[in-house]
Amino acid sequence: MVIPELSVGGAELQFVRLAGLLAGRGHPVRILSVRPPRRPLDPPLDVEAKLLDLPHAHGVRFFLAMMREIRSFKPDVVYSVLFGFDLLANLAARFCKVPAIVSARRQLATWRTRRHRIYQDLGNLLVDAVVANSLAAADYCHATERCIDRGSIYVFPNAAPVSASVELDTPVPTGQGPCILNVANFWRGKGHESLLRAFAILKHEHPDARLWLVGAGDTLPAARALAEELGVAGSVEFLEGRSDVPAIMRHADLYVHASDMESSSNAVIEAMLSDLPVVAFACGGITELLDGGDLGTLVQPGNVAALASAISDALQDPEPGRVTAQAARAVARERHAPGRTLECYERLFSTLLDRKRAHPRAAEPKRVVMYTISDATTPSTRFRFLQFIPALQEHGLTVRHFALPRPRGGRYRRAGGLLLHAARRRWQLRKHSAFDALMIQKGLTLCRWKGPMRALRAMHRSFILDVDDSVLGATPVSFPAPFSSRQDDGEPRQLMELSSLVLAGNARLAEDARAHARSVSVLPTVIDCRRYGVIRAHPPVHGRDELCILWSGQSSTLPFLLERIDAIREAAQSLHPRAVVLRIVCDAFTGVDTEAHTPLRIECVRWSITREVDDLLGADVGVMPLPNNEWTRGKCGFKLLQYMALGLPVVGSPVGVNSQIIQDGKNGYLATSHEEWVSRLLDLLQSPKRRDAFGRVGRRTVSEEYSLGHCAETFVQTVIGRAQ
Repeated sequence: MVIPELSVGGAELQFVRLAGLLAGRGHPVRILSVRPPRRPLDPPLDVEAKLLDLPHAHGVRFFLAMMREIRSFKPDVVYSVLFGFDLLANLAARFCKVPAIVSARRQLATWRTRRHRIYQDLGNLLVDAVVANSLAAADYCHATERCIDRGSIYVFPNAAPVSASVELDTPVPTGQGPCILNVANFWRGKGHESLLRAFAILKHEHPDARLWLVGAGDTLPAARALAEELGVAGSVEFLEGRSDVPAIMRHADLYVHASDMESSSNAVIEAMLSDLPVVAFACGGITELLDGGDLGTLVQPGNVAALASAISDALQDPEPGRVTAQAARAVARERHAPGRTLECYERLFSTLLDRKRAHPRAAEPKRVVMYTISDATTPSTRFRFLQFIPALQEHGLTVRHFALPRPRGGRYRRAGGLLLHAARRRWQLRKHSAFDALMIQKGLTLCRWKGPMRALRAMHRSFILDVDDSVLGATPVSFPAPFSSRQDDGEPRQLMELSSLVLAGNARLAEDARAHARSVSVLPTVIDCRRYGVIRAHPPVHGRDELCILWSGQSSTLPFLLERIDAIREAAQSLHPRAVVLRIVCDAFTGVDTEAHTPLRIECVRWSITREVDDLLGADVGVMPLPNNEWTRGKCGFKLLQYMALGLPVVGSPVGVNSQIIQDGKNGYLATSHEEWVSRLLDLLQSPKRRDAFGRVGRRTVSEEYSLGHCAETFVQTVIGRAQ
């Protein structure tokens, strides 16, 4: 196990905890750290730890030292926590023929430089698997790093402490007022400034409140100075580095986590285990830990006023928080049990070792291959295939994802990229014999080139075809002659005829598929509700009182919004002088004139896969206008599900599956004419109580009918049943 330094920190604590669990199960473990620690963290007693004492981990000396240590210890697994610096560790392991190389992702590395990215991408070429401690970290790794397949990324949750401190190491300050606790090292991104400013606002309503800040780090002096500047220094206790955090939590009334970039948090897990109510910014893996707000209170990241308001409400009415905390404790005890985390790692290591040691094929886990016509930037790829990978892995299946990247650049560059799809897909199809189950998304290539179809027929393999759009029409991208002769509009029909099963996104698509396929099942597009936090209603910021209407989608569907923008403007005009903002989250903004619809203010947000959920937060109403045609009637309502998972009321066109998702007058409104759109929007914008009521029902609708947890088992059993 290799790490830069054994200093006190969340990632380091989990690293040492895993070493102790593995050693306790009888596995010999050696820890190698590269440089001396700033704040030493003691390794477990039964684990050998060695300090290499080198200036950095990307030089020849480190490479030679790793080679020497590997040859002397002869490990079965090299496990590194060295984001951006594990290249030479992995290379040394490969030179020494270590059977399994595993790399960890325990943070959202927004700080990384170009050098870090290059090192990490090269290091990924050498690893057998990557382990992330949250879905947010796994998706961030897949979205921002190269040379790594999504099927090689595993999500294992942080392990809770094996045993908690019974007594305090040293006494904590006493007082009469409620105590608010935060545990985080004083580093950039940990949110101490936001927390102190929120606490200063809180003091107006709760003058006897106290704030305990546990942690040490570079920004501690700045935090002390800010507390003095805000006039709250007398109520803030800087407890600095403590090893008795679980005991301190028993003396607190509320835990507040203000980080704005967090993969996972040991402190939040320990607060949940301590029956301590949690208020936190909805960022990264924190939303997952709190199950989208079901196990704690989530606030829009960076909104200091909302954070102060959420803390105030939790202190004024503690009973709901206590009920939620009890539920959180039960979930945390099961999800973060040390034994469960250990079993995940042992199962992964055993799988990798069995594969490398060429054990009999019957002893290997089932292997699944996913062929998609786009990469992770396309919603259908992420939400129809990739988000099911953790569930497949939990059932012991290994997964490989073969994508066709979306060409970027100018017209001719994109055309060249699409032409290369045929050769790339044929090469990918040649790998089919290594897999037990095959899945194909919509088609073989976006342009329906004939070559891959012939290759698929020659394979004589059964496969599952997934369809979440009307695909039986003309080719989405048509090329001029002579290339048009190499395209085949009949490919979707042929795929349905050859498939052993068609998974359709809704009943309309299933009906179309039954005319050609032997077997058809309906699997709706689903949302992982843990990733979509229901955030606390945001109070006005800096004196502004704005209402936000949200639309999110691709540039291909943006014209549907523009057809209804006059209705949105008219609703905004009726509310004037109160400001109404239309937030458009999209990959391009062709046809959008931000100045032509006053008093409606249009806010254009460029879509980013790493901020897919964050950019939706803070809205009041979500909209999904659609024209009524053959293609839109096959849509699966993905936008609506995103909005409703966030607890937003919705207004949508009664087209296709929208009429099933929206219960008119209960979780949103259906609107057809211009007048209906105006009246429905006004009704929601003018009534906070109705927005709140519709939002709660909408969240429940998604949780019960369109959630990943509801459909994942069906997906997994379908794949297992079709594996050869």
